[in-house]
Amino acid sequence: MQNLSERLSRELIRKGNLPISAEGIVRLRPDIAGEMTTAQTVLDDEFELEPQVAVRGQAEKVEEDVLEARFVPASGDVQQQHLFVLEAPETQSDDDRIKRWSKMPVSYGSFVQIKKFLTEAWGEIRDLEVQLSKVQLSRMD
Repeated sequence: MQNLSERLSRELIRKGNLPISAEGIVRLRPDIAGEMTTAQTVLDDEFELEPQVAVRGQAEKVEEDVLEARFVPASGDVQQQHLFVLEAPETQSDDDRIKRWSKMPVSYGSFVQIKKFLTEAWGEIRDLEVQLSKVQLSRMD
């Protein structure tokens, strides 16, 4: 399970998606980090693959289902990762959130939406895999 800091949790919920690779942050979220070493430091400090044992005074964590996309941009050889929060189809929003069109965790409709989003952001991509993942988000009260 992946564990996100309070700041990255807030960004994932606010935007509905979050790159979780240094190049992805620099390319798509320069407001978080505008260059590779800073982006890698953010990931090292604020993203963990295994959550640590809760320490008194830490923010409470909630477990959420997200879609995790792994792909390789045609312009490179390094695999990128991106998290997406699914939104109910009847929800009206002004942004490009991925809609849940099926009860299946990873539906064809979600796959198509994710591929379109990533292609618009990265250009051509290859080896796209989308899977349901669990993340622990810091609860924001």
